[in-house]
Amino acid sequence: MEKDVLNVENLNVIFGKKRILKNINFSIKEKEITVILGQSGCGKSSLLKSLNRIIEEEGGKIEGNIIIDGINFNDIPLQSLRTKIGLVFQNPTIFPFSIEKNLTYALKYHNNYDNKEIEKRKIELLKQTKLYDEVKDNLHMFAGKLSGGQKQRLSIARCLSVKPKIILLDEPCSALDVKNTMFIEEMLKELKDKYTIVIVTHNLAQAKRIGDNIIFMDNGEIIEIGKSEEFFNSPKKTLSKEYIQYMGT
Repeated sequence: MEKDVLNVENLNVIFGKKRILKNINFSIKEKEITVILGQSGCGKSSLLKSLNRIIEEEGGKIEGNIIIDGINFNDIPLQSLRTKIGLVFQNPTIFPFSIEKNLTYALKYHNNYDNKEIEKRKIELLKQTKLYDEVKDNLHMFAGKLSGGQKQRLSIARCLSVKPKIILLDEPCSALDVKNTMFIEEMLKELKDKYTIVIVTHNLAQAKRIGDNIIFMDNGEIIEIGKSEEFFNSPKKTLSKEYIQYMGT
């Protein structure tokens, strides 16, 4: 049985006088894909951004405990925390460099690799994210010229370059076509052999295809947690049933 890699205990997130996350409790096992579902504005992205403390940079205050491998995240230096827990946003973040430098920059900054190892890891990352065959002859091209789906996969490759323990993805396929969505879903199912993955999505079909576990939220609270098959076939809460029925039509 895989162990818990992340435990969230009585998490509250407050902006000013407004509490946007309320008494959040859950655990995540390593090497599984956990999907966070819920309507727009229910707190999914805020929860994701709390896990590596980005929410604090946006003015939010975190109360409660987030435990990573038995260590409270407040006891982990911020840079180390964000190396352990990487976040890929809905809109891909591309450095204004070449495709190659988008990867080698992080590899050189975070690791004590020699040039031979950097070259090896670069190719591994491109293959992991199913980009290699598409860009291998144009690695010196400005990364901004890539398609939206390619940029998103490059963002994921750069996230992987620091060898995170957990990968957080916020609606990574929301603006992508079917082909790139399929690439990313296939990639995530392969990556879970090495990484723990948490993904926010509105796409119920996608959640069914790739999710091992579901966290369903509404109005800043967790309504239901369960294995994917159980959640979709036998939801326990009325709100869960209504959401599945509405979003499935």
